[in-house]
Amino acid sequence: MNIFTKVLPVVLISVLPLSAQDQAAHTLKSAETCKECHEQHYVEWKNSAHAHFSREENLPLVLTVGGQKSRNEKSDRCRTCHEPLRQFSDYVSDSNIIVGERITCDFCHSVQIDHPHDKFKLHPSGAKQGPIENADSPEHSVAYSKEITSSDFCLVCHHMSRKRHRELRTQFPKELINCQNCHMPLRNDGSNEHIHSFPGRYSEEMLQKAVEFNVEVQEAPAGFQVDIKIKNIVNAHSVPPARAYGHIVLMVNARDVNNRIVWKNWKLDTENRSPEPLFASIHADSRGNVPVAIVVKVNESKEFRYMVENKAIRWVEAKLLAYPVTQRRIASKKIKDPFYTKSRTMAFRRLYLGSDN
Repeated sequence: MNIFTKVLPVVLISVLPLSAQDQAAHTLKSAETCKECHEQHYVEWKNSAHAHFSREENLPLVLTVGGQKSRNEKSDRCRTCHEPLRQFSDYVSDSNIIVGERITCDFCHSVQIDHPHDKFKLHPSGAKQGPIENADSPEHSVAYSKEITSSDFCLVCHHMSRKRHRELRTQFPKELINCQNCHMPLRNDGSNEHIHSFPGRYSEEMLQKAVEFNVEVQEAPAGFQVDIKIKNIVNAHSVPPARAYGHIVLMVNARDVNNRIVWKNWKLDTENRSPEPLFASIHADSRGNVPVAIVVKVNESKEFRYMVENKAIRWVEAKLLAYPVTQRRIASKKIKDPFYTKSRTMAFRRLYLGSDN
């Protein structure tokens, strides 16, 4: 199956009819309003993928992920999740919020799931829902929601992960495999509040927890044999979540006693002159495997072996770089935003092969 041409299932967000009293209770406002009381939440959200992905300069990326060819093509299939407030335009205080903030605070905290249809609807009371029972606010009404802490809430839009989560629920208690456990962890400041930057494939810290990375080197007749193993230890989904949305690149090199690179499995593309090794040519290993655009599936390991025919090497270095968007999409759509083009270091190993005697 070609993941680049697969049409993803579309989850439409609908607004159910509200009474006149309920309509009056709903006013969906800008995140700038939330900032007045929830500044740390605001700053985290502002630098998250929820805020970045739908920025105007990244529209070519949004369109292509949604299976569309141009911004002139009907984009309802993208807007249901990337401009969700558009569905609630009658209740939005300022239309600029819809395209300026896209996936904003008031969306997640004002909706609940219409379970029979796997859609969202506005909370009937107009209250801002959250995970704290008996909460109170001087600025707006508050409603407790257990649903907002569940994977089901996230999977209305993040539907590519739905199948795997259903499988996990047959193996583990629900509370152990909720999206929020990993992607909205508690802060380390004792506040008992959850991080709103939604760390995932854009977070270097998060990526470094996703795989086990082993590098072993042993002598061979002509030099050294380098064995590398990458194992998915997340088990809730592949790493990255899907080939269409990112990949891992493995770069290996060997250095001599003078710290000069005398062997490597990659060659930078001098035509692009990119400071990132994004457009590098990655050579196949001795088994014929090409370690580029790696996606490690659930419960899967990837293994690579290199024969370095040089007895003079003293160091072997291996690095895993994760790209949140594939090379193909970045190049074809000319994406410039470093949030998407810049690599994240998942793992790095440097082994000394010389003798101290």
